[in-house]
Amino acid sequence: MATSAFKFDMGVTLRDTITGVQGTVTGRSEFINGCRQYCLEYAKDDERKRVWEDEGRLEKVEAPVKTVAKSPDPGGPQSTPPRSRAHGK
Repeated sequence: MATSAFKFDMGVTLRDTITGVQGTVTGRSEFINGCRQYCLEYAKDDERKRVWEDEGRLEKVEAPVKTVAKSPDPGGPQSTPPRSRAHGK
């Protein structure tokens, strides 16, 4: 029996479409009957939990796009005009 490629990569975030459990893929397994499972690791009640789920129940969770507000003054040595060095003028 030839093995096939896994649908999801290690390290991606997946969600079980039935239970809603969401976690990071930390392990994968393929059985002789062709069943592929993924180990999802997640935090619950301040503990690390792991659960094995069948590939057919999982969907990839896209990471939210982070936007950063731009500051009107970007900072750095050239961000403001130089001050006069003459004292008393």
